[in-house]
This record gives sequence, structure tokens and C-alpha cells, in this order.
Amino acid sequence: MQKTNRIMILNLEFKNYRSFKGTCSFTTEPTSSKAKVENLCEVETNAEGNKKALKISLIFGANASGKTNIIKFLYGFRRWLLNIDNRVGEDIALYQPFKFDSATADAPTEFTMEFIAQKVRYKYEVHFVRQQIILESLISYPNGKQTQLYERILLPCEPITNAAKYLVDMVISNGFHEDTILGEDKEMLRWLYSHSDYKKMLAEFLTFADTGLTDFQLEKRSDGVEVTSLHGLYKDGEGIGKTDLPLKEESFGTRALFIIGCHILQ
Repeated sequence: MQKTNRIMILNLEFKNYRSFKGTCSFTTEPTSSKAKVENLCEVETNAEGNKKALKISLIFGANASGKTNIIKFLYGFRRWLLNIDNRVGEDIALYQPFKFDSATADAPTEFTMEFIAQKVRYKYEVHFVRQQIILESLISYPNGKQTQLYERILLPCEPITNAAKYLVDMVISNGFHEDTILGEDKEMLRWLYSHSDYKKMLAEFLTFADTGLTDFQLEKRSDGVEVTSLHGLYKDGEGIGKTDLPLKEESFGTRALFIIGCHILQ
């Protein structure tokens, strides 16, 4: 079982957000099952020993069951922390309550996240309505006991700074919002160009994902790095060589997989 000192989300809870009228819970903490132990890691804490967590979690379910809304919230929450969507006097962009019940249409959206950062477990909670945060708190467990760092008003102190830095540094790769691709591809391509030993692994991943790519090429330009994907060229159903296509002309799904693959390799 792998041990790690890295930051780790343990639990998320949403209430009254888009399709979630009641509480939706998501956890990376494993059950007692001994299956798939290779997908477990231990996250070190100062006072609570090592906590087990899943390296990879998958969300699956029927269409319109709310899978995308979990990613939507995290993506919007990070933008909120970065002060991207905030305008004085305007609605909180993340406030999108469950609309099909009069009891929830104007009720607070509630969000709780439990995570480990720098070997300390934290619990962050925020409740908000259309134009106002009505409750906000951050609790830590530095010695195994609950310590209230702040409630409603954020006070400057080092533990809070560490926690806020973790939340801002969350990586949300998603397929619902093109801003992610447009904003991240330049940075990711520069990273990939400087770590060319990962190129073969990424190409194999994209081929396995049935994107139609057989390989890709990286070229350094004055304005960044350009990617050209390679596809099989056929005549009468038989392969006769390869042809290329700029990555920007690939499907949105292929471009999203390219960025997600880079994140996985990082």
C-alpha cells in the first residue's frame, strides 16, 4: 500500500444544488473490503495516524442522475475562491438551487468538504444564498481534537492560509466547460514539451481510449507548443500510411482526454 504526504479529499457533501435537492455524499474513504488494495494509499497525519483513501474514484449512474453536477460545483467553487466570477452586488454565480420545489428554490446551498493538507485534517463548510454567505467555518484536527479556526469571518492565520491554498490548487479537469480546455492547454502543453519522456505513455493512453490517434507530435512555437495528432490513412479499407491533424481540430472529447491524460501523468 502506497504512503503519501500529499493533500487528499476525504469527503464531500452537497445540498440544494442543481439536481441535488437533498444531501449528496461522496467519499474517497474505502470500505473494509480487501478487493482492489492496489487502489488504496495511506495519507499521513500528525495526530490521527495514517488514513486510507482511494487513489482513483469513479462516478457512474444513469443519464441525468447528477454526475456532472458534482464536477460543475467543484469547478465553480474553485473559480469562486480565485475571485474569477465575483462582482460586488451581483448574484453568487455558484448559487443554483434545486428549482422544482418551492421550499428549496430560494433556500441556502450547503457544501462541506473534509480533506487532509500538510498532515492535518480539515473540515470546511459554507452555506450561501443568492447574494450572501450566511455561514462559513473551518475546523482542523491538529492534535486529533476539533479546533475551530474561524466561523463566518475569515481571520488571517497560517493554518487558514494553508487550507485555502489547498482548495485553490485543486485540479478540476472536466468535459462540460470549454474554459477548462482553453485555459489549461497552453500550460499543459508546455509541461508536456519539457517532459517528453511522458509522450509515449500519453499516446498509448489516447490510442487505448479509442480516439483514433496513433501518435502525436510536439513543436515549440514562439506563442507556445503546438500539437499535431497522427491518424491512420486508408484506401479501400486498408492502411496505406498516416496523416496528421492539428489538436485544435480534434473533437472536444479528444482534447479533453489529452489534458486529463497530462494530469494523470503529472
